Amino acid sequence: MSENYEDVDLKPIPPIAGEVDEPLKPIEIKKASQDLQMREQAYKHQSETFKTKTGTFLLFGCIGVMILFSIVQLVMGGYTDMFSMTFDLLKMIVMALLGFLFGRSNK
Repeated sequence: MSENYEDVDLKPIPPIAGEVDEPLKPIEIKKASQDLQMREQAYKHQSETFKTKTGTFLLFGCIGVMILFSIVQLVMGGYTDMFSMTFDLLKMIVMALLGFLFGRSNK
């Protein structure tokens, strides 16, 4: 085992030359913090936009299903409990979505 180590050419570690670590200048710190704030603001804006678009999509989807149920109920000519309960559930979801969307716009 020691025979393998004899073949290795050991060289001294060269001294570190060149750059010295210096603290950031106040201008660089301010610029970095501004960039971070801009990224955070852009992320929040994209997040809010996604939530608003998703809420609007769900709102129009529920209203569309309510209209479809009303037309089916009108064509069938009968009043069934299934349509009534589903319609009430959709009304509740629509009201919650309206509150969510109007609450978002007041922020």
